[in-house]
Amino acid sequence: MIGIWTYIFKRTTVQQIEKLKDAIQKFTSGDRFARVRIYTNDEVGQLAVAFNHQMAETIAQKAYQQEMYS
Repeated sequence: MIGIWTYIFKRTTVQQIEKLKDAIQKFTSGDRFARVRIYTNDEVGQLAVAFNHQMAETIAQKAYQQEMYS
């Protein structure tokens, strides 16, 4: 029974955290379109929403700065 719960945990939570980690690495490597597609209402889903929001804000801020100093 414990093995089943471990498998379910790995398939959901750990994979979602890995998706978030991969998106962060892509963004820091220059991929400004990196986003996370996690649609859960748990803490990992909330982190994904926060990440996507922060990346959109960062892009908007850079665009504004370029416009102001061009």
